[in-house]
Amino acid sequence: MTGSRGGRGSAVEARYRGSVHRITAVEDVARDGTPLTGTRARDLVRLLVLSPAGALPTTALVDGLWPDGQRPAHPAKAVQVVVSRVRAQWGPDAITTTADGYRLADADDVDVRRARADADDAEAALRQGRADVALRAADRVLLIRADGDVTGAAGSSTDPSTDASPAADVAVTVVAAHRRAARARAVALADLGRWPEAFPELEHAAAEAPDDEAVLARLLRAEAAVAGPTAALTRFEQYRRRLRDTLGTDPGPDLAAVHADLLAGQSARSAPATATALVGREEAIDAVVALTRSSRVTTIVGPGGLGKTTLALAVADRLTAATVIYVELVTVTAAEDLDAWLAGQLGGAGRSTVTSGPRPSLTPRQVTLDRLRDSRAVLVLDNCEQIVDAVADLTAAIVATCRRVTVLATSRAPLRISAEAVFAPRQLTLAESVDLFTRRARAVRPDADLAVDAVAAVCERLDGLPLAIELAASRVRTLTVTDIAARLTDRFALLRGRDRDRPDRHRTLEAVIAWSWDLLTEPERNALAALTAFPDAFTPAAAAAVVGPVMGRVVGSGIGSGRGTGAGTAADVEDMLDVLVDQSLLTVLEAGRTSHVAVLPVPGVRYRLLETVREFAAPRQRDPAAVRDGLIAWAAARCRADRRPLHGPEQPVALARIAADAENLARALRLALDDGDPRALDIAATVGMAWGLMDDEATLTAIAEPLGELARREADRLVRAGAPSRTDRADDAFAATADTLSVLIVYTRDSPESTDSTRAARARARNIRALRALLAAQEDEQGDEPCDYAEPDQVLALRALARRFPALIRTVTRGEPLVAGPGAGTTERAVTVFLSAFITENQGRIADAIADLTALVPALEDVTPWLRAGVYLRIGELYLGRADGENARRWVEPELPLIGSLGSAENLIQAHAICLMAAMARGDLADARAHLAVVERIPPQRSAGAGPFRLVAAASAAEIAAVEGRVDDADRLLRELAVDAREQDAFFASVDRPNVWYGSALALDLAILARHQRPLTGDDVVAEASGWLLSVSRSALPFLDRPQYGALVFALASWLLAAGRTRDEATASSRAGARLLAVALSLDYNRTYPSMSLAPALALAREDAGEAFDAATAELARVQDDALLDRCREILAEILAPPATEAGGDGAQVRRR
Repeated sequence: MTGSRGGRGSAVEARYRGSVHRITAVEDVARDGTPLTGTRARDLVRLLVLSPAGALPTTALVDGLWPDGQRPAHPAKAVQVVVSRVRAQWGPDAITTTADGYRLADADDVDVRRARADADDAEAALRQGRADVALRAADRVLLIRADGDVTGAAGSSTDPSTDASPAADVAVTVVAAHRRAARARAVALADLGRWPEAFPELEHAAAEAPDDEAVLARLLRAEAAVAGPTAALTRFEQYRRRLRDTLGTDPGPDLAAVHADLLAGQSARSAPATATALVGREEAIDAVVALTRSSRVTTIVGPGGLGKTTLALAVADRLTAATVIYVELVTVTAAEDLDAWLAGQLGGAGRSTVTSGPRPSLTPRQVTLDRLRDSRAVLVLDNCEQIVDAVADLTAAIVATCRRVTVLATSRAPLRISAEAVFAPRQLTLAESVDLFTRRARAVRPDADLAVDAVAAVCERLDGLPLAIELAASRVRTLTVTDIAARLTDRFALLRGRDRDRPDRHRTLEAVIAWSWDLLTEPERNALAALTAFPDAFTPAAAAAVVGPVMGRVVGSGIGSGRGTGAGTAADVEDMLDVLVDQSLLTVLEAGRTSHVAVLPVPGVRYRLLETVREFAAPRQRDPAAVRDGLIAWAAARCRADRRPLHGPEQPVALARIAADAENLARALRLALDDGDPRALDIAATVGMAWGLMDDEATLTAIAEPLGELARREADRLVRAGAPSRTDRADDAFAATADTLSVLIVYTRDSPESTDSTRAARARARNIRALRALLAAQEDEQGDEPCDYAEPDQVLALRALARRFPALIRTVTRGEPLVAGPGAGTTERAVTVFLSAFITENQGRIADAIADLTALVPALEDVTPWLRAGVYLRIGELYLGRADGENARRWVEPELPLIGSLGSAENLIQAHAICLMAAMARGDLADARAHLAVVERIPPQRSAGAGPFRLVAAASAAEIAAVEGRVDDADRLLRELAVDAREQDAFFASVDRPNVWYGSALALDLAILARHQRPLTGDDVVAEASGWLLSVSRSALPFLDRPQYGALVFALASWLLAAGRTRDEATASSRAGARLLAVALSLDYNRTYPSMSLAPALALAREDAGEAFDAATAELARVQDDALLDRCREILAEILAPPATEAGGDGAQVRRR
């Protein structure tokens, strides 16, 4: 039997096979595999092995070899004879002679001695916190057999400890090393968080040493993780009773801390990260980092106040090789809201300036899964406990669908899914607690008397919870440590007696919060409770709007109020905030965290409530209705103030402000919708527009139904009451209603999960009718009078486009001429030209599209930055499509800062991709890699299948891989992209368009293979591409994107021309490729990617099939427009699908490939 128990030997042996000691003394005594015969000879070697230096004097050897007193007549001579026998079998160098005895050669390479040394190393490594090193050392010890013929060599005794022979001494030594190694291994497994493996070994170690509290502490944690906390608590109670019955004492502090941790499963949520250094968390960070590398899902589980969020964010900081996406779930209180919330936080599904046509319709869950499908991100889901079942279901779907995503969650309860590894951070030890208290106390009063004993007396009562420690330390500002200890004791006793049905840990944590609460004045308590209305960080002005009504007055803040009125100063609220910060009940932030990307930083101080404080204070709101009204009033006023900047030159700053307050505004909007409060329209008009601009349509779509009902009801009221004149600046109801309806019409998408497939379409139609009626009423009221109060031009354009949205979409989809409406302003005309450029490009007139957009540039000074950046980006994309990388870079690169400030991750990705391709075109691979690194760091913002984000990211990565000689990697990336793109066939069919994303993936794959791979492969991709081209050419589509269609024709031509140089059917392949190249040129094929460059393919066509190429080019030059497209289809059919009667011709050979 290997080791001290079964079940582990094979794994250890496999790992250390080949780790052979030169001398073995445990079983057969042998050197280099040569066994030693003779009992005296074996005993002599064992005696030398057990000596400290591998050497003994002759007298000691005599005593060891003849312990029974029957010594030989000449002892020294007898020892020399035994030594000679060893040398005869092992060689003359096996034992050397010393001044007074003998030394064993290679004494350090003996199994027994190594076992003892490795056991020492394992224990030392554990003391140094190096559990992985300790585990390896322990495994080496356990590889050595601790039984076999060891006892038998000494005689009939079954207990080596009762035998005085050298063999028995070896056995005792090895067994002792095994016991130490087994304990070290069990402890190391526990310290590495490998609870299922550690549990049985810790049980064995605890049985061997029942009073070893270090082992027992880990056993309790392992049992809690494997069998549940009830079993662990039962074991602790048994141990505690035994100690009291036998010794009259209690478990030590470390074991008591573990017990307290086991009792803390139902406490409050943890606080978010702070800017201060972590104390006592390096081990936890290392362990969670290791878990995230070995497990798809890691959940940090523990009570509120233990620092789960802080730990998760610290772990995220360590994961430098991955993109970290942070999503806070604290505001999601209903399971049915989770999918839409997460989809919205991840960016949603919006419109793009980098692709033509509308986006596919996906459920919120499909949005999330599609966004993450190819990502290598670490998704941090913070505060899951209130909807843990829904999070578990969604996480399981992410694991099953998104094979590269790792999930790191924080929660009071584990998700309990098969892919999950659970990590329970330990509470701080007493020494760590003293360290943390001292650091925080010094920060608030540097000259405070912080005697170690006094601080320890406080920390012993704080259960090792960082939040409790920090709250206590904050009182050093005005109290002595002794005073804190006295008050803390009183508060714990008081609150522990109130709610006996609460878990101990929750009551203890509540005691800490309640104690701080009791130290506040009544107005301060009211203010703190009111501030729990904000789910995220908030500004002083926002605090004033919510706190003011509760205080019985509206504090002056420069923004509107709710139903209450009164007077006051902002200084009152600022003073209140200072008090709460001093009490460590608020955290001060320099900038609010936002889930949106590509926005400007927002200057100024913001405040954030610790989650445990929020949970304690929220039920204690003095007037919840007033708090709710104050939050809605703040959000409505906040959005009214940002409405015009959002539609004007200050758009980037407005977007940044809205992004920073996104969670607070979203909560206010939902509350207003629940109440049917018309102020929801003030919020939605601005926030909804921002969501649309920042690729976050999923969030808007999730509330579209109730929002639409409220907007239509308000529009009907306004129409019946008589819509205000456009000169009326005072009445914002009309603007909010009209803008909300417009945003809903333009930026929401149909939901495929609806039981009625036309429900969303009918809702949009009702919204359009309501908007038309509202605008008509205003126009009737306005008449011919001059307008003194002009709306921003973008607002008028948005309303005009929404008013005729169905016709607009139909026109764009079918490629029909698009014209601006009567009386259109600058923005509406610019948008019309912008959309028309897609149609012009798709007709194969890229030069005309560039000319139209370039002519628009002088007017862009009068439009919003978002539209201006979109036009520049579109021009760059068109130039790149013509293989003019330098002009593409010239238009886009200077605008990168602007594009990066407008909230659209997809546009930012596209901009960097254009610069990347331009860099590759000029041979600057280093610059290309730099842009790719930026692209890979930006979380995907969109849900449209294999659309713009993944197409751009995968294509960029594939191009670089191909240039670096990793053609197989490029091929794999693009094949995966093509498979994903096929999932969107139904969407493209619904809008009468071919699946251009699928075609683009195939095209680039074939082009890369043709240009970079030898020997040439890809026959299966050729077959797929041919089939797709034929199906498209034979379909009765109303409109065809000629450059995209031509790109796949070019790719096929390139592959066939390359095949003509490498395969037997050279003539057939070359002629077919030359004819297809002529077709691709006639369609003005898209040359965005370097591998789609014309020059190499054109050279092959002219050299190998010049006559066929010239004939096809001349023929196509004689036809135009629809006739040209028809002839291209005919040529494709001739090449790709020849008649059966020509099965032996060139076309059949091409088709077979």
